[in-house]
Amino acid sequence: MVIIAGTGAQSARQTKELGVQAKESGAGWVLVLTLSTWAQAMGPVTILEYHREVADACPLPYMIYNNPTVTVGIDLDSNLISSLATHTKLSSFDYQTSFATIGAKSDAHLRTLLSSGTGTIPALVNIVPKVHTKIYKIFLEYQKTKDVRLLEEAYSLQEKLSIADWAMMKIGTLGGVKAIVAQEFGYGNGNGKVRLPLREVNLGVVVQSEQGAKWWKAVEEVLKIEKSL
Repeated sequence: MVIIAGTGAQSARQTKELGVQAKESGAGWVLVLTLSTWAQAMGPVTILEYHREVADACPLPYMIYNNPTVTVGIDLDSNLISSLATHTKLSSFDYQTSFATIGAKSDAHLRTLLSSGTGTIPALVNIVPKVHTKIYKIFLEYQKTKDVRLLEEAYSLQEKLSIADWAMMKIGTLGGVKAIVAQEFGYGNGNGKVRLPLREVNLGVVVQSEQGAKWWKAVEEVLKIEKSL
């Protein structure tokens, strides 16, 4: 198993320290958010300098985690990503010494693959990893054969996955994932306990409402597929 360690902190110095600790703890990659304490100061030049400086000091292959939701709106556009892609540590993490882009949403899993992305690292994969893998394997077979029937099969699975991803957002993404993992797979706490400001999720309460029952039904459908694979 390869471990990706999230090492992004609110200073270059601490992010470098965490990168070293990740290496010592056995991680294979680091995943680094752009620091955002002084968001207004984080212009393109500063962002490039930050990631290059931290990557230079990092003992592991380096993955940029672009998530504007948790970085006060800081969004790395394609020009910034292209500039950073030339860095050695940023261009060798996918075993093929080539730069790769990875999506973060299950509802874009197949679309990411069809757009030349490497894959996705979404929250829903904690619940239905085999469904994601099934779509990925079908896509690889489609690339070899160009059999449209394979693509249709992948789209059919992706449709169910996308609806479940939307439903998880409504239930409460991280809290919902933790609650479902505990309920369906028997580990973790059973009430979706997460750190503030995120909210805990009680599935028993969710399904009592008509709308909540519909959300759960969408998730339950992909869980059934998961358990059949």
